[in-house]
Amino acid sequence: ESERDAPITPWDPDQLPGDAPWRAPRFGEMAAEVSFSAAMVVLLVWQLSGVGERGVQVLDPQLPLVWKLVLVGLFVLDAAVSLAAWRVGRWTPTLAAVNVLANVVSAVLLVWLLLSDQLLTDLPTVFAERFGTDLDWSVSYPAVAVGIVVICGWDAVASVRRAWLVRDGSARGGGRRASAQ
Repeated sequence: ESERDAPITPWDPDQLPGDAPWRAPRFGEMAAEVSFSAAMVVLLVWQLSGVGERGVQVLDPQLPLVWKLVLVGLFVLDAAVSLAAWRVGRWTPTLAAVNVLANVVSAVLLVWLLLSDQLLTDLPTVFAERFGTDLDWSVSYPAVAVGIVVICGWDAVASVRRAWLVRDGSARGGGRRASAQ
């Protein structure tokens, strides 16, 4: 090796920074996730307590209180997990597991409530009364159920992927090395 190709100073991969800032949850990402969860809580409370004469009642306000509280609690948990990941500075396997569990519970509960006819109002009747239409249509419960599963699955996979990238980055030198801890 010629002198021209040699490094100026000796270098070792252990000199890389311990954190991978490009994989750390950013404030904007956390703020968006918390804002979405807060908006969903507000929407749930508004819909499940009755929208009044000016709104369109989509969710059934007759849903038992326990399910209302569980649904709100799951969105609050989602916000808390996002805040925790931002506070810790990375998605840990534990945070990802809690997020996956919350999404599985959300999907199962929402689909069960939907298919047991407890989640939605009779939308064609509500729309007919609200907008003075008399169209013959119905809500496709299978399509709504698939939408619920896709959204919950997407969020669960995203959190596992984030935790995996942090773990994988640690193994390749992008995160903290075992010797540095």
